[in-house]
Amino acid sequence: MLDSSLCERIAFKHSIAEDLGVMEYNDPKAKTEWKQFFHEFSTHFSTHIKENNHAI
Repeated sequence: MLDSSLCERIAFKHSIAEDLGVMEYNDPKAKTEWKQFFHEFSTHFSTHIKENNHAI
């Protein structure tokens, strides 16, 4: 359904262990991966909501 995916990056685990979000943690690849995933997810989700609202 989505083209983007989140890998099992160690940065995700480290950020949680340090009580930080991925965007607060210092790992450019993890940040880029998260941004791409979130952008695609939010775009898909907002389109899906608009389509369902028109059906009502």
